[in-house]
Amino acid sequence: SSSSSSINSNNNNNNNNKVPRPPPALQQWPPFLQSALDSGRLCGEKTRFLRDDSQGDCYAFVEGLRRRLVDRYGCDWRQGTTAKTVLLEQHTAQQHQSRPSTTCIGVIDQDGRKHLADAVVVCAGAKSRSLLLTADVSVPMYPLRGYSITLPKIGGGGGLVKAGESKQQQQQNPFIHVLPYHIYITEMPRGRVRVSGFGEFGGLDLREKEGGLGSLDVGRSTEMHDRLEATLRKIVPNVDELVDFGAAERWVGERPLTPDLRPVVGATKVPGLYVNAGHSFNGWRDATYTSHLVASCVESQSNHPLREKNVELLYSIERFKLFRPFLSTRQPREQQQ
Repeated sequence: SSSSSSINSNNNNNNNNKVPRPPPALQQWPPFLQSALDSGRLCGEKTRFLRDDSQGDCYAFVEGLRRRLVDRYGCDWRQGTTAKTVLLEQHTAQQHQSRPSTTCIGVIDQDGRKHLADAVVVCAGAKSRSLLLTADVSVPMYPLRGYSITLPKIGGGGGLVKAGESKQQQQQNPFIHVLPYHIYITEMPRGRVRVSGFGEFGGLDLREKEGGLGSLDVGRSTEMHDRLEATLRKIVPNVDELVDFGAAERWVGERPLTPDLRPVVGATKVPGLYVNAGHSFNGWRDATYTSHLVASCVESQSNHPLREKNVELLYSIERFKLFRPFLSTRQPREQQQ
């Protein structure tokens, strides 16, 4: 989802002795916030509704895209195959060249099998950096772990979705941002509520190891999930009457952050190797646009399409030239001794 505007919940009602009215976009408070307001634990002005946002199921989106690629375009979809190394081909140096040139001709998977290709696009999220390093392409990208808990509502109702609404209307419901806790509460399909928040750096090892450079251990912090649950209980004292923690789904995933929070899109210094990764907090929102851009770059075998659209300085890997002295793939000094 993407934020474009927000509205405060107090509707200019500054009387702390009265429960503030909900914003017109919502019409009535959902039970899990009504309880917090009644108890005085949550002030109305500390709840924001992102009214221009909408929600959807990214898994269903990707699955639908996969079916279209396979059924309509004959795509060879290799589920469960992990690309471990970029496959390079060395060319003999010509008279005007100081050293041999290198071209990307495919990838090598976890079983050592070679998958040949005319072009390779690396779009592996937070793991893109480690894969690009196998071709000596350095990108400043680091994983920021995000945490969420998805809870089934007791009785399947009592949330933001109102009876009689169409599926499209339900997807257009705003979600809630609770300040100062920075907790996001999102209504989900099939009678569920998702609570998300927090960010955690960690898990990336830049040393050389078996299996490639910069391996990433996803890991999971039970402490962070416990903190998220405790924060929800503090905001909504009777939350156990509203949702079923016994059937909670706890999730953690990596957001691939770049220094400027913008994705890296287009051709790299290695012919035949392209990248579309590093979308930070806006992966799903920006995915279709940057995919169109990188497809144009593959077709032209250059970053000329980025220049044509005046977005080269926003998305090209070349914007990180100043960082390259600090992105060496060498081992730390203590590891070399």
